[in-house]
Amino acid sequence: MAHHIFPGSTLGIIGGGQLGRMLTLEAKANGYYVCVLSEHANSPAAQVADKVFVFDGKDLEVLAHFAKRCHIVTFEFEHILQDHLEFITQYVPIYPSPEALFLTQNRAREKTFLKNHHLPIVPFEIIETEEELTKALSVIGFPCVLKTADFGYDGRGQIKLLSNEQALFLLIPVYAQLKKRNQTYVLERFVALQTEVSVVAARGLTGEYRDYDVIENLHMEHVLDYSCSHSRLPINVKTSLRDMTYQIACALNFVGVLCVEFFITSDGHVFINEIAPRPHNSGHLTIDACVCSQFEQQLRAVCGLPLGAVEYHHHAAMVNLLGDLWQYASPQWMHVYQSPLIKLHLYGKNKAEEKRKMGHLTVLSSASSKEALTRALTVRAQLSLR
Repeated sequence: MAHHIFPGSTLGIIGGGQLGRMLTLEAKANGYYVCVLSEHANSPAAQVADKVFVFDGKDLEVLAHFAKRCHIVTFEFEHILQDHLEFITQYVPIYPSPEALFLTQNRAREKTFLKNHHLPIVPFEIIETEEELTKALSVIGFPCVLKTADFGYDGRGQIKLLSNEQALFLLIPVYAQLKKRNQTYVLERFVALQTEVSVVAARGLTGEYRDYDVIENLHMEHVLDYSCSHSRLPINVKTSLRDMTYQIACALNFVGVLCVEFFITSDGHVFINEIAPRPHNSGHLTIDACVCSQFEQQLRAVCGLPLGAVEYHHHAAMVNLLGDLWQYASPQWMHVYQSPLIKLHLYGKNKAEEKRKMGHLTVLSSASSKEALTRALTVRAQLSLR
């Protein structure tokens, strides 16, 4: 039986990043009190929360105080120790479940799960020893990509290998790690991409399910550059992607918002890249373009409330604003405000660094997402003009 956590209750968020910030703002707009568990007292989410618990990763007393203040807990990033989640669940429920997070925290577990559910994935091998890596290179062939099983996001922990000669040089430190049994890896066949897309979806405690259709994405150097609503893919392909996302959400008994990222190759094959068990960067355009944003859906789902409407009232494109824009001076923000259909979101980060996500722009259009994207890219380029 579903529990109901109504306004006036306390939502706990593990993690202090921008996803936590946007969820906090949505929760407060709906009348919830928000506690954030963060490594830093002035993190993006901590700046807007009602109460911040600074956690160094060791002090269980802080975890206990945090848990006791909350009626329900969720998280905004994956790198959370299962021991900490189990400790918190002694006091308060956590959604999505620690089991769902555990599976998606590790590429090897996640890909094995997808394979066992007969979902399309790029051919891969799991590697724990030097011998397994040597064998996997011959089985997968070149080009291929070696990825760490743990702690991989925005391209971290990945090596692209074009030939055996290149592998012999680049894999010297990897063989050293395998010798120490310090790391598990996944070796994947490299696929030539035509399109990257994602499906952001929400599933409630009763099994109620909604998704935001298929969103088209482009990554630059492994970091999401832009996302567009209303994908131009054929209807049958979009239906298949949405069906697979629903299958994954049900198989995980998922509660909350998740994102499934897909590769579509130049020869038309579809592969699942990864599952994000939380709101996702590609879903940020839902804040301004949809009746109910992905963050409101997260709030509704974990609080046991009916999900909101997912209809788009505009076509939309979202572009990320990375720290590079601040390299020489503050961006020229006046360009943003010259149109009533441009929405700026800044994350409150105090230091701009290369490739660091500092904020995003969403451009709305009544005509098409292509028009919105053209405008969004133009405005972003103008921000750095002097």
